[in-house]
Amino acid sequence: MNNLKAIMNCAWEIARAGAAGFGGKVRMYFGAALKQYWKENGMNGENKKSIGDKTAT
Repeated sequence: MNNLKAIMNCAWEIARAGAAGFGGKVRMYFGAALKQYWKENGMNGENKKSIGDKTAT
């Protein structure tokens, strides 16, 4: 699951679970959820930059 849409959808699911469990708005949890997804799926900084970046070579 390495396409950008799938990554974002999964991160939003994680963020929704965080908001449901701890309260607050989902968007507050999105950054942490994205980092969690990257960590769980073994994505390093090189992969993060190249997935959605059209200028990456």
